[in-house]
Amino acid sequence: MKMKYLLKIFFLSCSFFYALTMNGNVGQPGLWKAGGGISLLLPEDMLASKFISMDSERIDIQVYSGFAVIHGHYTLTNQSNQPISFSIGYPINQLWNRSVISESPFGFSILLDSLAGFEVTMDGIASVPNVASNIENWVTWPIQFLPNQMRTVEVTYIAPTQQAKMTNMSGKREDHGLIYVFETGASWKNNIQRAELFIHFLDGLSTEDVTAIRPNKEVKYLPEGDILYFSKQNWKPKAGENFYLMYATRSNKYYSFEEGVEDKEFLFKSIKKIASEEITIQNPEPFESQDILDASTTSYYGKIILFVLGGVLILFGILLTMVILFMKNYRK
Repeated sequence: MKMKYLLKIFFLSCSFFYALTMNGNVGQPGLWKAGGGISLLLPEDMLASKFISMDSERIDIQVYSGFAVIHGHYTLTNQSNQPISFSIGYPINQLWNRSVISESPFGFSILLDSLAGFEVTMDGIASVPNVASNIENWVTWPIQFLPNQMRTVEVTYIAPTQQAKMTNMSGKREDHGLIYVFETGASWKNNIQRAELFIHFLDGLSTEDVTAIRPNKEVKYLPEGDILYFSKQNWKPKAGENFYLMYATRSNKYYSFEEGVEDKEFLFKSIKKIASEEITIQNPEPFESQDILDASTTSYYGKIILFVLGGVLILFGILLTMVILFMKNYRK
């Protein structure tokens, strides 16, 4: 009877420890939910990188409580005297590691999640993107250039920001988050002549809800419209040189990603209107915020202690069981 009682305690201890650890963050540390930029993608099309330049890109992002609506306007030029045809790619799901933006051996990786309602126009004419691309995790579509031709490409889509998670060695933080990936622009000929990004806050949100940002020392604040602004000139982005944003979760009101997808027509009309307007940049102010690599997290050490204690408890249970079995056999 005593033997059964001890075994029951042992298995209950294991179950309790298992429940504790299962609630913890056992995945690769990361910031989840994001989006990206256009890139030369297919190896056979990389020849175009010798001739096609990106003259400008303007990115407008409308941030809601559960998602973001993104509109990108790109100007590309064929700098050769020959016609060129190739495919453009846009990342849907991809993984970036903190090691490309930090020397720290710890930290987070970044996973791009699903995009919805992806639309493409070229010179104002709708194109059909190949969402079910044979290139995993990319949307692709073909484009052709005449000699010395300049073309405009526009993309619009919705990206979920809900349930974003950032973790590091001290703990985790669950906010809403998004990424705009600039580094894919490094594949074009020469440098990007001008890159601009505008963050517009809607659904009752404001810049006061921002909890972390990167590159925090380069992002500016435009009081007129409560807009965040980031720009670069003559720029070839390096690995990790992207825009990262985390903002607070709202408890009183929530506009979910699923609802945003249902309202796509209205949301796309709204962002395209904003993207068509010239935004005056006068005396932009530095935007004060935590770097996303330094954002505070909830304590993780408690779970480490539980893990150690749980391991000790299981080891003790195994040893105790072995001793009891040995004594029982010895008496026989």
